[in-house]
Amino acid sequence: MVKEPFRLTDCISRLSSWTKAVGVVSYLKRPFNKNKPKTVATTVAERQHAERHIFKEIQRTGFKNEIISISQKEQNGKISRQSSLQKLDPFVDEQGLIRVGGSLENSTLPFQVKHPVVLPRSSQVTNLITDHFHNKVKHQEKGMIMNKICSNGLWILGLHAAVASYIYKCVQCRRQR
Repeated sequence: MVKEPFRLTDCISRLSSWTKAVGVVSYLKRPFNKNKPKTVATTVAERQHAERHIFKEIQRTGFKNEIISISQKEQNGKISRQSSLQKLDPFVDEQGLIRVGGSLENSTLPFQVKHPVVLPRSSQVTNLITDHFHNKVKHQEKGMIMNKICSNGLWILGLHAAVASYIYKCVQCRRQR
């Protein structure tokens, strides 16, 4: 019997919120030390590192062909036409994350806003992120949720449809309508 490798995405899909997912991953990524007191609270740096790790894993599973295409782009100067990321002028940053390129390079905006992290639409993590920002803006309209996600440095492919689908399923939003 061959045992399947551990997948972070399978573990995260069992969690109910983005905050819990980041907390669990940040806690699991801590180095093991017997002399350290066992504290459950994680630092901001640990949580940011955990977010980047989750994003890398999601991109690795969701953009297998695109990662190859982007590496060829860096060699040839062009990205494959079959790539779903072609219009975004993607690049891989120092941390190994696929980010949106483009003409905002010369703006004075922060780096994460100029070059947001690209995420696939069909992912449990994307649903957790949509839920997180939907609750953060207190069940506001679709545009508010989309703006909040984008201003936090995330670019979800098909964001409009993903947020609309989520709002349609939200009981509280349905009551308000």
